[in-house]
Amino acid sequence: MSRFSGKAIYAEGKQLAQGFDHVVVDAGGPDSTGLRSALLLAQRAIIPVGASQLDAAALTDVMHIVDLARDFNPDLRVRVLLTRVDPRTKDAADMLAFLQEQELTALPSMICERGGGTPCQDSSSPKIRCKRPVVEM
Repeated sequence: MSRFSGKAIYAEGKQLAQGFDHVVVDAGGPDSTGLRSALLLAQRAIIPVGASQLDAAALTDVMHIVDLARDFNPDLRVRVLLTRVDPRTKDAADMLAFLQEQELTALPSMICERGGGTPCQDSSSPKIRCKRPVVEM
């Protein structure tokens, strides 16, 4: 495993990726040179987002960066992974509606808050479920 940051993610990552079918880059948190470099290199991007109104606002900022990256990487495919979902609230459903309005695709699986043994909510059903096979983006 190699560790690069900033612009080195693009320069070194492109060269290192030649010997592999899949390369995963964790670009960390909010806007950074590393995130922008990774988006230029990526074929696919998974953007983790919490299921809240505050997270929806932050997602708007990230999508602006994605749009800039698509100017140079038009084949970039983006999916959203909902995280910190509390299945006892309607926040996930609200976020899914927001994503639809923004013409963004959510992955079919979500990452839920721990607590009370409550399983994860599946985006294809209003019921609370978690057992779903891994799907390709």
